[in-house]
Amino acid sequence: MTDRRGAASPGSERARAAARRAVIRRHHPDVGGDPEVLQRELAAVDAAYDGPAGTSPQVELRPPGRWQPLARRATRARRVVGHRTRVLRSRLPPGWPGARRWTDL
Repeated sequence: MTDRRGAASPGSERARAAARRAVIRRHHPDVGGDPEVLQRELAAVDAAYDGPAGTSPQVELRPPGRWQPLARRATRARRVVGHRTRVLRSRLPPGWPGARRWTDL
């Protein structure tokens, strides 16, 4: 189920997923199946498709990027600015432009 480079072909991944779903539909404990039979059948499907599901050679897990802490700070800043804007608008006198009242919402 691999191409010449050793990578799993997309068709085989779809077929593996379809076979696993079919086994799960038949043997899942929530539909009255036996957990041991489910595990055994899933292992057989995985063996038929050259190993456990999700172990394709082209998958590479990378650690989170350096930008994540910055993105979190930016999200927090947006939230704080939005909150302060809402508070300020609620404290403006009723006739001023931008004043928020419950009847306006």
